[in-house]
Amino acid sequence: MPIKITVVPIIIYRSIYNLDIFAAYKESLFIENPLFEAYCFSSGASPLEEMKTLLPSRVTDFLLPGEKKEIKGGEFFFPSLVGHSIDQIGVGIGDILFCGDAFFSPYVLERYKLPFLVDLDRFLASLEYLKKSNYRVFIPAHGEATTDIETVVDLNIAKVKKIEEDILNLLVEEKSIEDLLEALFSYYEIKISRPDQYFPLKTTVMAYLSSLSNRKSIRTGIKGNILSWRVN
Repeated sequence: MPIKITVVPIIIYRSIYNLDIFAAYKESLFIENPLFEAYCFSSGASPLEEMKTLLPSRVTDFLLPGEKKEIKGGEFFFPSLVGHSIDQIGVGIGDILFCGDAFFSPYVLERYKLPFLVDLDRFLASLEYLKKSNYRVFIPAHGEATTDIETVVDLNIAKVKKIEEDILNLLVEEKSIEDLLEALFSYYEIKISRPDQYFPLKTTVMAYLSSLSNRKSIRTGIKGNILSWRVN
């Protein structure tokens, strides 16, 4: 029988509800200063007003990735699940692991052509961790819980490999990041209408380019005084 667990995301106003907020240190920087995310999307420049949408919250305690911690009488484990964000951690309770966006549900993989990532290599490492772990139930940030983590991880890996293949095919001819984005969005039939759609997708593609470059599958160049990419 499938397990149905609904996790409802909420915006936490600590001053109203007097809640404790736990986070890994690097993530706490963005929780307390959400403008940092907008600056990252804008290459460090002052961001567009429409990118300044998140509200700050004060983190009350830091968590170390891989740490076990007793909180309010409960035993929790916080494995490192980096990839979707810079210092993402999971929350393990007994045989249940809340995974955040360490993996994407089949629904998300079907709906979104380029699921958001900041570090492709560490995303794949987190997937391998999930596959080898001994938890019984795995709960993603979006979608239904699963007890068949191996199948879901394999779907995520297949998605990554398909995106890599498509990028490599497009980079047989040298392209700037903008040229590549235009070609990739056209191929995937992605329609961009707002900056807050564009910047996360660009970040995701850059995560793939960084990984492929570090693995010597592609190389950088200069085309018309603009940084370019092509297969080796």
